[in-house]
Parts: sequence; C-alpha cells; structure tokens
Amino acid sequence: MKNNSDYSAIIIGAGVATGSALTKKFAKEGYKVCPVRRERSMAELDTLTNQIKSEGGWAQGFGIRCS
Repeated sequence: MKNNSDYSAIIIGAGVATGSALTKKFAKEGYKVCPVRRERSMAELDTLTNQIKSEGGWAQGFGIRCS
C-alpha cells in the first residue's frame, strides 16, 4: 500500500452518512483527516474522530458555526 501519511484530507460536511464514510476511507488509506461539521453536532464528530484514532489513524475534528 502507498504511504499517504504525508497527506491530509479535509472533509467538509462530515455527517453521519457519506461524509463520515469518506473520512473513514481516507483515514484507512493513511491520510491525516480533518472532518468538519456544524458545531451542534460535536458529539457525533467526537465519536467519529475517536473511532479513527482507536483504529490507529490520525484525526482532528472541527466544528463550525453556520449563520
């Protein structure tokens, strides 16, 4: 497998379906992932990043406020 650890992926709109799946896929491929969700969904974002970290990946979630 190619070493992708020098690369990052920012997933904007990392919701519970497609966005989370993309985030997990990039993380499995070795990318450092930064999923972004609305601030009100931080609990789900924390769950996603913790799951990736527990599987050996690198993840840092970001919550944004939409006005």
